[in-house]
Amino acid sequence: MSPLKKIRAAVSVVFFIALGIFFLGSSLIPPGAGNVLTSFQLIPAISKSLTVAFWPSVIGAVLLIALTFVFGRVYCSFLCPLGTTQDIVYRISRKRKKYKHFGMLPPFQWIAYALLAITVSGIVFGVSLLTGLFDPFSIAGRIAADLIKPGLSLLWNLVNDGLNALGVYTFSHEALPVISLATALIAAFFLIGTTILSWTRGRLYCNTVCPVGALLGLISRASLLRITIDPETCVKCGKCAKVCKAGCIDYKNKSIDFSRCVACMNCIPECPEKSIAYRPARKPTVKEFSPERRELIKDSLKYGIGLGVSLVLPASLFGKEIFPSNKPVTPPGSESVDRFMSWCTGCHICVSHCPTRVLKPSFLEYGLTGMLIPRMDYPNAFCEYNCKTCTEVCPTGALKPVSLAAKQTIQIGRVSLEKGRCVVYQKELACGACAEICPTHAVYLVDYKPGLNGPETDNSICVGCGACQSACPVKPIQAIFVEGLDQHLTAKKPKVSQEGPKSAESEEFPF
Repeated sequence: MSPLKKIRAAVSVVFFIALGIFFLGSSLIPPGAGNVLTSFQLIPAISKSLTVAFWPSVIGAVLLIALTFVFGRVYCSFLCPLGTTQDIVYRISRKRKKYKHFGMLPPFQWIAYALLAITVSGIVFGVSLLTGLFDPFSIAGRIAADLIKPGLSLLWNLVNDGLNALGVYTFSHEALPVISLATALIAAFFLIGTTILSWTRGRLYCNTVCPVGALLGLISRASLLRITIDPETCVKCGKCAKVCKAGCIDYKNKSIDFSRCVACMNCIPECPEKSIAYRPARKPTVKEFSPERRELIKDSLKYGIGLGVSLVLPASLFGKEIFPSNKPVTPPGSESVDRFMSWCTGCHICVSHCPTRVLKPSFLEYGLTGMLIPRMDYPNAFCEYNCKTCTEVCPTGALKPVSLAAKQTIQIGRVSLEKGRCVVYQKELACGACAEICPTHAVYLVDYKPGLNGPETDNSICVGCGACQSACPVKPIQAIFVEGLDQHLTAKKPKVSQEGPKSAESEEFPF
């Protein structure tokens, strides 16, 4: 194994494991370290640079572009979690003799350029579905949060049941993430699709679908250093092409399509004549025909046309005006539904890290263009008053970092009480679960009849956490619930009692 390949393998394994732990919501990677890791993922780094000017993300985005300009698409093989996943599948597939790959593959980059144009238009128009649907980082996050984490939680609970049967009660059950079937199927579709492509054709996804790969491929056409074949010493044995995951080596013509090369370094140690290596890019003379330059011009024109068409089309064609009247509640730090839909790429890291599991991937609750971005899942859970984890781990800045004091006054929704369904007012039964759990006392009890108190609400201090809704015993539709807001507001400071606000671990919850 060449030194370059060893470095590539070591860096990719470290990033893959660290990002995997962060994706799964483990405390082994704290939010600060997670933010540094995600600063070296292109789409999140660009998004967070634009949304909150997070300096590590700015540095990460600039560094990724600079590295590509010097070395080519090193991001794809060194840092991309989905790329490393494909490499693992590729390595396993090589053990199966019946699969013969790879060799020079015909370029299908026009698909990736079209998706790159769509991704850019998603950022321009604020359509999160277009921005994050094919982003490799967000795909890896959804696979981890929507498939692997629920599976691991279920497995852990089964093991715990087995230990309990043996009389071991040291451990406790873990709350299962609430993932809808539709969002899980979308994550499974990308997992199965990329697995099949990498099993049969190596990095075909990276060169035909991935918008990040398309952008870096365009930049790498001007790379200062690139892997090239020395025509003087090459004997056309084809060993380099057989191990090329990108299918970009034309050994018969002794050329490499460097825009599709993912810099995996597999080809370098395979060459018996040492003909293939990293070298300074050779500048063609003025009279010399340059197929790379012609392809660059053609691809740039395709991308420009695609982007131009996307920009002149009205936003309504992207479905932005399709929006349900029953608005979902967005997490703290998102500021508004429109802003959240503009910048969230649906990586679901906040879903994995949410301690109360109140964040849930949406399907069509935001409309078609808001598919996969998280929403508050009331009444199945509620937002912990003393928690701001989601704002700390968001890699794109869709959730702005806020202090705990600021978060505790952000009004993400407003409470509504339907006395016609409340058991106190309708059945004259003693209750008060909503007032008991409310951390700000926006829901409080008043004298209704002798010996019976009934709830009332004060929206000036309500933060819309949903604790009241989750505690309401009325089924299937609660008597008290939170209505979403288009734009977050600021609530007055809560009336904290001498005991202080109730927390999620309060032993009095819900009765």
